[in-house]
Amino acid sequence: MRKWLLKLLMRRTVPQLEGNSRLSEHCWDGNEARLPINPNDCPRYQCVVLYLGCSEVTGSPQHTSVLDTVIRHLHRQQSVARTVLIQVYHHYTLVRDSSSKVRLVFPNECIAVCMSTPIMPACLGLFMTNCKGGRDCFLFGVDVQLMQHGSSQHKRYAERFNLTCPNVQDGEFCPAFPGSPARLLFHLQSARSLYSSTQSVGFRCSRYSSTSSLLSATSTFCSSSSKASDISEMLKNDGIRDLFRAFLEKQFCVENLDFHSAVSEFRRIPLTNNNLLISAARRIYETHVKPNCPQLINVDSVITKEVQKAVDEGRFTRDMFDAAQNQIFRLLKYDCWPRFIASTEGAPLPVDRWDSIAL
Repeated sequence: MRKWLLKLLMRRTVPQLEGNSRLSEHCWDGNEARLPINPNDCPRYQCVVLYLGCSEVTGSPQHTSVLDTVIRHLHRQQSVARTVLIQVYHHYTLVRDSSSKVRLVFPNECIAVCMSTPIMPACLGLFMTNCKGGRDCFLFGVDVQLMQHGSSQHKRYAERFNLTCPNVQDGEFCPAFPGSPARLLFHLQSARSLYSSTQSVGFRCSRYSSTSSLLSATSTFCSSSSKASDISEMLKNDGIRDLFRAFLEKQFCVENLDFHSAVSEFRRIPLTNNNLLISAARRIYETHVKPNCPQLINVDSVITKEVQKAVDEGRFTRDMFDAAQNQIFRLLKYDCWPRFIASTEGAPLPVDRWDSIAL
């Protein structure tokens, strides 16, 4: 199976995403005018990957073994890889084919979970809740033939998808042509968790027409859990926080917890110690907010610009990171923490001990 998948990641076809009945609920005919996206909106993240197929799954996709089963199923089906552009917006995620036409539209409210697997770390499974309450897994993978910056194929697909490649050093990857699905995984998880604290226009796709049912209220067929978990007490417990952090490191999103902890420490600095306040603020900005920083967090562009403006103007106040911290806290609360509890890392403590924490 590994050899099949590696060969699949090495080949590419141009055909559209047709011929799979499991796509019917999310397919789109390429008509941009009917998309539930404001034309002026910019994607929160976008990258070029391979679409490897779709499969219906049974049960709850909380373990990587479910994704391994999907990969084996697509192996038997001899699926064909297609180069696509994924664009993650606030409420929806779009998939464009090699002609840059939208072929799949995923409401972020319907993302059940997304994960990679240790067996095939170059792959990412996006599990969507369908209108019948079941789960469909859409499999994506790194496009290894496009990773080499400056190659003819790299340039051709950058032009095809209207992407501007930044200047990168030898051995580095363009953000839009990743060598790992980790960043895409993070942004999909962020989109899902950010939606859980807001409401958007729900919609369903028809396989026959792109004239979708745009509902005025949040869809109920794929609503997330209404339980509001407060993990503030958990973050005060050094032992539990260390276990949680180790889990987040494996999920490629430890920067969220590190940022939250850094801001919490920052807000405890006495206002009389102005020099310490400024140095701590600059350290947080350069580590978590500044473009291309080592632990960049994913927050709204408006919030990022406000923080950047405050730093540029020398306005270092105790609440300058509050808006960003609130968004990251919701991500930890509604997405990372429930997955941690369901994981093996969250298992060392008894269930009643988890329940005793103020959730």
